[in-house]
Amino acid sequence: MAEANLDAANTCYSDCQRRDQEFASGNRNVEGTFQVIPAVFLYFRAVELALKAAIRERNLATPDQIRFRSLGHNLEALIKRATVGTGAFTLAEMGMDQTAKDFLERWSDEYGSKSFEYHFGPWDIPEPADCQRIATSIVEAIRPIAKALNPPEL
Repeated sequence: MAEANLDAANTCYSDCQRRDQEFASGNRNVEGTFQVIPAVFLYFRAVELALKAAIRERNLATPDQIRFRSLGHNLEALIKRATVGTGAFTLAEMGMDQTAKDFLERWSDEYGSKSFEYHFGPWDIPEPADCQRIATSIVEAIRPIAKALNPPEL
């Protein structure tokens, strides 16, 4: 699902960039949308799901704990759970550096409170190119980890 959200975000963001290029080249008939907000949301969702997969791989939390509010959509808490303590990952193993960690923690509350999903604000949003770079790095780093997971029992 992390990969699917990343793919969807890239599709949205690519369309936003195409529209921006058309407008910059003088085409004033380009219709603007708020599509960049769902793109940002999907990048953060890709990060969330990738972090959860890594946490499960090393049994750093149970499935119930992952779903519970304290972790849930809280990127800062997920990063901490994945990178602190016995058996935890390094930032590098997670596809992050300190700048990416700081970026995700900066936007964690807005993402966790569904601000991008329903767009009650913030009126400033993170730079989509940064979201794309960070989400891609994390999903790529966690892809081999997640493939080692057994599918969930239904």
